[in-house]
Amino acid sequence: IDEIIEKNRIVDLEFEDLLNKHREAEGKISEYENILELLDPFKNIDTDLENLLRGKNIKIRIFSIPREKLDVLRIDIENKLKNYTLLYEVSERKNISCVILYSSEEEGVLNEILRSSKAKTIEIPSDLPKNLSKIYGIIREDLEEYKRYILELKKKAKEKFNKIKDLFIDTYKGLVFLRDFLRISSHGYFTSHYGSLEGYVPSKMRSKVSKKLIEETHGNVYIEFREIGRLEKRDEEPPTYYKIPRFLEPFKMIPDLYGTPSYSEVVPVFIVAVTFPIIFGLMFPDIGHGLAILITGLVFWRILGRENKSFNELGLLLMYLGISSIITGFLSAEFFGPATPVAKLLEKFYEDHHIHPPLSLPIYNPEANVVDALYFFILLSIRIATITMFISSFLGVINAVVNREIDYLIALALPRSLVFLSILIPAFSSNATDIVGSYYYYISLGQLFGVSQSFSVPIYIEISKWMLDISLIWIIFGESLAEIIHGGLSEGIRKIGNGFMEMFDTVIMALGNSMSYLRIMGIALAHIAVVVSFYAPVLNLLYSPNIPEQVSAWIIYSIGNLLAMSLEAVIAFAHTLRLHLYEMFSKFYRGQGRSYEPIIPLEVIIQ
Repeated sequence: IDEIIEKNRIVDLEFEDLLNKHREAEGKISEYENILELLDPFKNIDTDLENLLRGKNIKIRIFSIPREKLDVLRIDIENKLKNYTLLYEVSERKNISCVILYSSEEEGVLNEILRSSKAKTIEIPSDLPKNLSKIYGIIREDLEEYKRYILELKKKAKEKFNKIKDLFIDTYKGLVFLRDFLRISSHGYFTSHYGSLEGYVPSKMRSKVSKKLIEETHGNVYIEFREIGRLEKRDEEPPTYYKIPRFLEPFKMIPDLYGTPSYSEVVPVFIVAVTFPIIFGLMFPDIGHGLAILITGLVFWRILGRENKSFNELGLLLMYLGISSIITGFLSAEFFGPATPVAKLLEKFYEDHHIHPPLSLPIYNPEANVVDALYFFILLSIRIATITMFISSFLGVINAVVNREIDYLIALALPRSLVFLSILIPAFSSNATDIVGSYYYYISLGQLFGVSQSFSVPIYIEISKWMLDISLIWIIFGESLAEIIHGGLSEGIRKIGNGFMEMFDTVIMALGNSMSYLRIMGIALAHIAVVVSFYAPVLNLLYSPNIPEQVSAWIIYSIGNLLAMSLEAVIAFAHTLRLHLYEMFSKFYRGQGRSYEPIIPLEVIIQ
């Protein structure tokens, strides 16, 4: 350790002077860049402003001020200063640049005025001329000089590094080794004769680790492995180690935003890999736009991601989302909107096969039955909502079983999962939205208003209704019954209020989450509407025999596509992410684990 510290001291001494000079130069560059930004509106004023004032001790100050405070500032200066010249830019910018020449005798008054106006101020050194154009030129020259100075410092640092490169690498390796040693030592016990260490290794690495330890210690080691089974409440939570196929790694970043999965809960990567592209594709259905995302993903994956793992994974994710948009775009017969030749060919393809594009929303076609198309998208959104909510709640049941949270499983997880199953069944009972709507009305409020007498319902709808009723009653009294078993009747009765709250929470969750999934339809509509808003005005000009008209029409149409791609892609991604983080993960995923971080030998690569 002493050797590592001594090497680190030598390296610090070699670079300390250069580092201090570099920091000082960076500070000057930042200061001068701010001055030039404020002076820029006045750089062409090549006049000696000092002649405008009477007196010897004339100072100049530059400042910026919020535009809405400019009038108040002018009035304050006019009323409180006697000898001054104020210049300011006429601009619609949020902050206005100003220059004031004033007598040093009134500096205190000016400081108070600027402070009350929340001005950001910079004082020009007194040895500079009172000519704004010359000040701008001098400071710009000084700025360029400092930039050249920094390049010289970097050159000197590189020369020094080449001389002590081996020492630098040894020092860096030593510091990393010291960090890892202290980290390992915190999990062990050492005396002058022996030491003990404990840690975690993946099961498949057991024999390899054991063999390596025996080799390195020449057999002077005792190793004991213990399989991690079911965890008791007082057990230390082990780090989470799991492997997923390489092609699914981009989806790992999505649950990681929520938190690291704990050792004993379902890892959501696999379900996210299915639901995320599907939901995004439904919000962003266009072959051309999907191709644009796919190409962007390829650029990130193959070019930008060669040396950057984050770009590599982002590129793969964009490629998956692009492919999903291409598929849904084919199902909606959209290729950069409805007007391009490829889109026309897709429409002809569907006409030749006497079918309607399954995902089309023909809001640009007044003859189409737009209402039916909207109802279909509402039903599709509800179906996706009920499927994902049931799967999420069922994963919550699995987590409760794995963690042996029996009370939570019986009192809430299982009945809540049955609630979501009961609202899943009617969503797939028919393709007619009015029938599906009547079934939902029946299982929720139907019997209160005698709806059951007006029409017959299938047996599975009756089962759904009873499942919903029983599950809600179960939630009300489930926690209370569990408490009666453990703590007695009085404790159980107190929990009935909690049961009512959990029941209301479940009902609100089912309704709110289902409505939240309607954003799938809304954003798909918005995506098409952006293109159509540019398409409708030029509809008759896109294929006009007049070439200038046709060119201008296609330019306008292209602008609409660019807006749809840039704005709607971000919006679709953000809302897809929200549906996963809030509507899905909140039902089963806690994300309170810690990642497995093995000790890896350091390899230093100098480029």
